[in-house]
Amino acid sequence: MCTVQLHNQKQVPCEWSIKRPAVESVKTKDWTFFACEPCDGTLEPGARTNLKVTFTPAMGREAPYSLCLPIKVANNPRVRELVCTAKGYTPKVGCMDWGYIRCGSVYLVLVVSSTTWYVLARCALG
Repeated sequence: MCTVQLHNQKQVPCEWSIKRPAVESVKTKDWTFFACEPCDGTLEPGARTNLKVTFTPAMGREAPYSLCLPIKVANNPRVRELVCTAKGYTPKVGCMDWGYIRCGSVYLVLVVSSTTWYVLARCALG
């Protein structure tokens, strides 16, 4: 998860939104793996708001993810992009050791295993 802060430095309210473009492109191919909250709002003059961008990788995919989240400001023809890049790693499970534990008259099998799960994400306003 990344947090990005929007700040209205102007003297008028600012309406903004993040919406998936109607036309699919290389910049939006990984749209389903990223979520942004909130995805729209109005910033009063001098106000700030935090955007929470959450990355959820697909199991088994270790290729990098990339997305340009388009931030549209009302009455402004220019669309800003929040560039998000991330990489997910598939969990790796392996048996490290095993043995027997005596519990009264019953022997239990003890299995110790290791699990790894990494999620790396980075966001930058472009």
